[in-house]
Amino acid sequence: IPPPPSLSRLRMPAFAPDSSALAFVSYGAALSPPAPSGLLVSTFGTSSRLLLSPTGLFPAWSPDGTALAFSNPNLTLSDFSSDSSTALTPFQTYSPSWSPNGSSIAFAAYFQDPQGSRAIWLIHPDGTQLADISSHGMGEWLTPCWDPDGVAIVHARYTAGSAFSQIYVMHSDGTGARRLTFSGDLDYDPKWSPDSSSIAFVRQRP
Repeated sequence: IPPPPSLSRLRMPAFAPDSSALAFVSYGAALSPPAPSGLLVSTFGTSSRLLLSPTGLFPAWSPDGTALAFSNPNLTLSDFSSDSSTALTPFQTYSPSWSPNGSSIAFAAYFQDPQGSRAIWLIHPDGTQLADISSHGMGEWLTPCWDPDGVAIVHARYTAGSAFSQIYVMHSDGTGARRLTFSGDLDYDPKWSPDSSSIAFVRQRP
């Protein structure tokens, strides 16, 4: 059964680590109380909804819940403790993911790839230590997700010449990549279980 039209316009939900708030993207959904379209943060137990950005996507909470990283389309950090937002990159980004200790953010971007493909980068929350951890010329890397132990990053990858992305895992510095799925389908958006024992992902059949 398809969702009601108003709910189908809600996307990319992300719970705060303590479950006290929800970040999500609204595409003109009929909310009560009314709220504008964009990246919103709703605090449970109140009617408060904070509009972070009319163009924000891919919200990702910091492990301590004090900040939210998102694509705007550049990588942007909203710090709730200081009520400020800062652009961390001058280029468009996708799918940020925090390391468990909050010291680094992984994300995908087309930036500086000679083939015009997305690659996976790391950056510190203060905007320093931008690092490319991808191997270029080998396809496209996207939707990174740190494991709960902070030692590995699972992601989807299009290998050169392939029409379907598959799931790979690598060390957090980009080395030691290992392919996990071998389907003829589109596998993407992987997420770790809290104990690092399993990975869930979306599989879209042709």
